[in-house]
Amino acid sequence: MGDDNLDLAAFILNETGKIASYSDFVYYNSKYKIEGKFPSNLEGTVFLAEEHALYMEEHTDYNCEAICIDFDRIDADKVSAIKLVSCNYDEERAFKHLDSVEVCICDDGLKEVWGEFIVNNLNKSKGNALDIGSFVYDRGKGSWIYKPKMVVQKGWWNEFINIYT
Repeated sequence: MGDDNLDLAAFILNETGKIASYSDFVYYNSKYKIEGKFPSNLEGTVFLAEEHALYMEEHTDYNCEAICIDFDRIDADKVSAIKLVSCNYDEERAFKHLDSVEVCICDDGLKEVWGEFIVNNLNKSKGNALDIGSFVYDRGKGSWIYKPKMVVQKGWWNEFINIYT
């Protein structure tokens, strides 16, 4: 995702739409790590993936961030949704110095792209958080569905933490 100042995070939500514990907020400074280096939730089912981001950077002109989700290992009886958010950690810059941000949702195992989204005209925004959307478990179909949002808003991690705790 575009700029060095953007960070990607995931909120793993229970059936009430809240995080059950602090480990369900996965971001660059998460307490738990996969292989001692990749920030993750306690179960290791959702993690920031440097190797995927570096691979993407080699094939694009952008700085990239990636979150991997192991849907096969997620307990859908306990997890109802996974919310993805990008924040600009430099609150004074917000998104106003970016023309656009590109978001790609893909299945790494199947090498299948679920969706590509470009959010334009960010330089007109005063927000510093991008609500990317959510993966929601559809109990009727027994599968995960991606619901894009792509809305820039004011706030930072703390605003989302207030919503989801």
